[in-house]
Amino acid sequence: MNLHSFTFRFSPYFCLLLVLAHSLASGLILYLPIANWARIGISLLLIVNLIVVLRREVFLNLNHSYVALNAQKDGWFVFNKRGESFPVVFQGDSFVSPALTILNFSLKKHFFPQHIVLMKGSLPAEEFRLLRVMIRWEKVKTAAKES
Repeated sequence: MNLHSFTFRFSPYFCLLLVLAHSLASGLILYLPIANWARIGISLLLIVNLIVVLRREVFLNLNHSYVALNAQKDGWFVFNKRGESFPVVFQGDSFVSPALTILNFSLKKHFFPQHIVLMKGSLPAEEFRLLRVMIRWEKVKTAAKES
């Protein structure tokens, strides 16, 4: 039974934040006491990283981008762009606030924890509020089970 489905969308705030952070990092490279070829190399790496992160996290157009989250009676499921669904277990270090929500979770097929970063605009305002409330309650239930 599907309790609620959250479908993510482009967030201009998140896009602006990522571009500003990468631009600041590129600007700071100018002040490092390293050779010019190293500055150019690091700058190119930052540009490539920005493109990949924007496509995966903001524009959600890579096949492995997480595009939806479903709350069901038997747990939470995340969906990627290909339509594959995976059961998730939220970790205790997930962060929830009115402006920024970082969902850290583990998947059985991945060794490293996965994450979804949501900012204002990633969901309609009421859905974003509902997701934050549901995640907070999920963290409370998980903490109660562990103790």
